[in-house]
Amino acid sequence: MNQDVLDVLERSRVHGVVIWPLVADIIDSFRLAMATEQVDAATIDTVVKTVADYATNNYDD
Repeated sequence: MNQDVLDVLERSRVHGVVIWPLVADIIDSFRLAMATEQVDAATIDTVVKTVADYATNNYDD
């Protein structure tokens, strides 16, 4: 799952797409899934960390 998220973020960056709305959508989707018990909190934490690490490593702001 994390690799899928990283692939989307990388393709977005390469094509010049602003990722922040995408990041918000990813996080909101996982929060909704967690609320309906489709995804556990540990998975959410892992995905959020993956997105944060990617942003830190690839963006200055």
